[in-house]
Amino acid sequence: MTSLLTVKNELQQFNPGIKIPGGKPTGWGKSFCCHSNGPARKAAQALNLHIMHKLSWTLLLTLPLIAACEVGALFLDADSSEIWKQMQATNYKSIDFSKLAGQDWTKVCFFGPYSDSTESELGFKWRVSEHTDLLMSDGHNVIVFATDLKVTSYVIHSRAYGDFAKLSGKCLPRASARVLREPSERNWKSYIAENASNI
Repeated sequence: MTSLLTVKNELQQFNPGIKIPGGKPTGWGKSFCCHSNGPARKAAQALNLHIMHKLSWTLLLTLPLIAACEVGALFLDADSSEIWKQMQATNYKSIDFSKLAGQDWTKVCFFGPYSDSTESELGFKWRVSEHTDLLMSDGHNVIVFATDLKVTSYVIHSRAYGDFAKLSGKCLPRASARVLREPSERNWKSYIAENASNI
């Protein structure tokens, strides 16, 4: 596969001031187009076509890879992907967290953007800022699965793929860890607790 470095090297080989047979010393731009004769112009056009062809193929081959990386970045772990799959399975109406992240946890806690003090919610020493700095932006939630003594796992989840910011600072017991899509949100996938009395 032609790399961008290869194309760059080819571009650098065609330096301004190069003499083309039958033409004046020229380079890229206006001086080349306006002062070269027929054969020189054809040589330039051939070179331009060659470079554009290589650039086109490079972009065609690399853009899907870049796009895949961007999509992959939204799901930073398997649990994040599982949340999205469960949302899709219910047509984005609900998520049952009790079916996620193994069997060792007893509560699930949600922390939205700019959350830092998580110890009072969890009931023991564990600060989300010591494990990720992604909550310093608006783009993510952190979902923490825990017992009364420790965190068993946590998920960094893109808000674009399910937003739990309205549950930020709240914990749900495993037996009531089902959340519903907020009816008032038509386009945005925002979720609230199914049973608010358990918060």
